[in-house]
Amino acid sequence: MSAFRRTRYTLLGIALVSLLLCYPAKNAVYRNEEYRLYLADVKPITGVGAAGTAAILAMLGGFRAVAANLLWLKSDQYWHAGSAGWWRMRPIFNTIVELDPHFIIAWRTFGWHVAWNLHHDAAPEDKPGFLKMGEDIFRRGIIANPQSWDMRMDLAWLYYDRIRDPEKSISYWEDTVKQPGAPIFNWHMMAHAYEKIGNWKEAYRIWRFCLTKDPGDTVAIRMVGRWLGFSKDPVARRAYLTYIWETENGVRRSRGLAPRPKPQWLST
Repeated sequence: MSAFRRTRYTLLGIALVSLLLCYPAKNAVYRNEEYRLYLADVKPITGVGAAGTAAILAMLGGFRAVAANLLWLKSDQYWHAGSAGWWRMRPIFNTIVELDPHFIIAWRTFGWHVAWNLHHDAAPEDKPGFLKMGEDIFRRGIIANPQSWDMRMDLAWLYYDRIRDPEKSISYWEDTVKQPGAPIFNWHMMAHAYEKIGNWKEAYRIWRFCLTKDPGDTVAIRMVGRWLGFSKDPVARRAYLTYIWETENGVRRSRGLAPRPKPQWLST
């Protein structure tokens, strides 16, 4: 195939993707039943089917990243379009990562948008589905980018901050710090997760380890001093752990989540 013909087909492919994504759709309404029109599974390249997706990707060839960048700009347009635009961003993000699976910031924004923004806007009965959807997006991103600490961090943060399950987040923080280039922040968050489940000894160990990696780590210096003091004062330690538990339950209540039962280590 000549270079001219290949370029022509590539441009046609980009145009086809753009047309598919800009196809008129009924506007979603904030917390209205109409937004459920946007809850169906996102189809590859917005509904042209597996064969159509394969054809478009083959046609784009080396221009897939260019098309992904163009759609990234389109997603920004919808971002500024209010609630209705937010709902229409999901298939666009899905298409972007289909076109360029190594576009990590697109994966991260995609999962965050679904698990935070759309989850917030959804009716209570639909909220769990968006958390699961966000988790699946981050897992897909990890598979596409197996050495990315960024994608693993987002999955850990989803469990820690959004799902509010610090215990489950720990294994994901542990996975994150095994990746090359993972910043000290991930160790900090793993220590905080241990604090939230009352395992102060493990938290203390991690904070001390942070100081071996960076003796000037001001956060670790402060936390090592705090837990060193609490290790010698069980009454103060218990009061601080109780404060952490009560604060966590306050956040859960503010987000409509059931409070966690009082842990055994606070009942004895």
